Amino acid sequence: MLKFRKLVLGVLLGVFLTSLFANLSIHLVYYAILPSTPDQQTGHTYEMLVNHGVRYGSKGQFRAFRMADNSVFFVAASSLIGVMLGLKWGILRLRGNVSHK
Repeated sequence: MLKFRKLVLGVLLGVFLTSLFANLSIHLVYYAILPSTPDQQTGHTYEMLVNHGVRYGSKGQFRAFRMADNSVFFVAASSLIGVMLGLKWGILRLRGNVSHK
């Protein structure tokens, strides 16, 4: 049963890290490579707010951005559920009060 619980925590941690990486990387990469003004010739007409700036991308880039942006819920939920289950199952532990004499 302990192996199953560790597997569940590993899967939740994997979802957390994958979603977090996708969200952070798409913001940083799009901010660095996409134009800050719309460009009809290249098809960069979809406005996106990335990394505290406005950038314009293609329809495919906009879809990928929205998918990564919508994954924020999974980042928060998987990390919260993983921590709660880890604490409940005793796999994760909080340090108790240590009295110094």
